[in-house]
Amino acid sequence: MAALFRTTVRTMPKTSVRLALTAAILFSLLWQPKNLRAEDDQYETFYFHSPVPLGLEAIRVMPSKKMVYLLASAENQTLDGLQVNRAPHVGKVARSDGSPVKTYPSGLDFRVTATALPNDFKGVDQFEIKTQEPMNEFLLGLKFKLKVFRGLKKVELTPANVKLIGVPSYQSYEERVYRVSFDTPNLPVDARLVLEVYAADGTRLTRFHLEML
Repeated sequence: MAALFRTTVRTMPKTSVRLALTAAILFSLLWQPKNLRAEDDQYETFYFHSPVPLGLEAIRVMPSKKMVYLLASAENQTLDGLQVNRAPHVGKVARSDGSPVKTYPSGLDFRVTATALPNDFKGVDQFEIKTQEPMNEFLLGLKFKLKVFRGLKKVELTPANVKLIGVPSYQSYEERVYRVSFDTPNLPVDARLVLEVYAADGTRLTRFHLEML
């Protein structure tokens, strides 16, 4: 996926191919959480790998009618190879050596791509938003928040750092790639993490979910 985040104006045809391949990978992997959710008589085991693909969303920006696609993944090398065992009412996470994992990594990076470049995405549900901002300013104005849910409790985290990757902000371009870093100390593995993406005016554009159990 690294090639997805190193685009330039001169490589737009290759960008389309890379985005299409990324979408195929996302869709091939994202079926797992739904099917791995343990029912009353199911016991499931699967493995995490970093980066963890989180989803693909489509937005039609009005009145320009431009399509914007948002892709996200979570990254931390300590996620790589973790074994997750889900069972009715119980579950556990372990490292490759079998030692138990009780918390998420102390820090998580989310890589978010927002692109209005031509691509081959098809069959993605979409919704509309309205803005008078030019596309370049719209993409540069994205904001992020991480919500942590555990039972009835909710905690909101603001990014420790937000970094623009690839094409510099002073160059007008219809694709922006962000690395959004959060401090996540002592979050138990049964917590549910939700990355929310907002437009500059506060409109929530989408939510990306990360769960272990």
